[in-house]
Amino acid sequence: MSLRKSTKKSKVIKNCHLINEVVLDKSDVLNYDPNNGEKYGKVYMNETFDLKLDKLFECLFEYKQFYEEFAKRRKIFNFQTEDWNVTDGFRQRTNRLEIEVGGIIGGKICKNTEHIKVIKYENDYCIVEAETYSSGILYVDCFKLCYTYWLTKSTCKNSTNLLVRGKVRFISKPNFFIKSIIEKMCDDGLKENFEIMIEQLNKEEVKPEKNDSEVFSSDDEVSDCDDSKSRISIKKDRDLNQKKILLSNKNSSYSNKIEKRVLDEKECISSIFNDSSNRSSNENNSRRDITNFLRLFFVLMVFLLLLNLFLFKRLRDIEKIGIEILKNPSFTNRSFDYKRRFYS
Repeated sequence: MSLRKSTKKSKVIKNCHLINEVVLDKSDVLNYDPNNGEKYGKVYMNETFDLKLDKLFECLFEYKQFYEEFAKRRKIFNFQTEDWNVTDGFRQRTNRLEIEVGGIIGGKICKNTEHIKVIKYENDYCIVEAETYSSGILYVDCFKLCYTYWLTKSTCKNSTNLLVRGKVRFISKPNFFIKSIIEKMCDDGLKENFEIMIEQLNKEEVKPEKNDSEVFSSDDEVSDCDDSKSRISIKKDRDLNQKKILLSNKNSSYSNKIEKRVLDEKECISSIFNDSSNRSSNENNSRRDITNFLRLFFVLMVFLLLLNLFLFKRLRDIEKIGIEILKNPSFTNRSFDYKRRFYS
């Protein structure tokens, strides 16, 4: 029942907010206009979630259970994060992680360093910038990925709109062919990343909120004035014992849920962060494969170059002989006379 109600509520919320019209007058003053696609890049997410602003911020940047589930689906491992610190007046933190990527030749393990900066955090909106630098794969060190997050309270109660724009900024300029490949692969990777994030946030919406304390309503009924005091006291004692039993059952079930949740979190963390040895061996094997491939390719190209030079020289010699024959027809006549005398 709770899941069904929460799903309907989420649909109502998304219909009552104009997702495509995001205007922040305060962010315009800070030169963070969310409609400036030329400066901040392509829109990868523009959704409204049935989550409070602080809860959505916690899911995205506090790296708790939500991020562990997201990282498992995104094939992120060896994740390390630093504590929040204040630098130049902004709250900042740095994350280091490794992610498995596909569709490339050679190593498939990309090492990322992500810098998070909170530009503004108010009661009704929040702006966060992120920059990701990569290494471990060919050409990934010539660019960086830049994202900007706008979290704004929706017109509906307890809901927040999340707008994310992303852009590839080149640190060094590769040739046109390599640049187009990088932009295409980054665009596909960002789409996949934020599609998975939207699915996880939708799951986070329907999770029931757990209260630390529960209030139990009393079932006591006021007896008539003619009832005796002993009967009232017996009924109160009986109700009190029932409440104690109910409370103990609730506490035991809640503790069991907490223990199960802790075990699940430990298993999730171990599956994400404790497989670095296998990953590193796969990475080394991939690097050796690409190195051997490049060596073989280089040897083959040198052999073909030498073969072409040899054939070119032979063709030039044949061409010279042909020219000499055309210039001296007597040479052919002498050769024919020689053959006749030889065979006669």
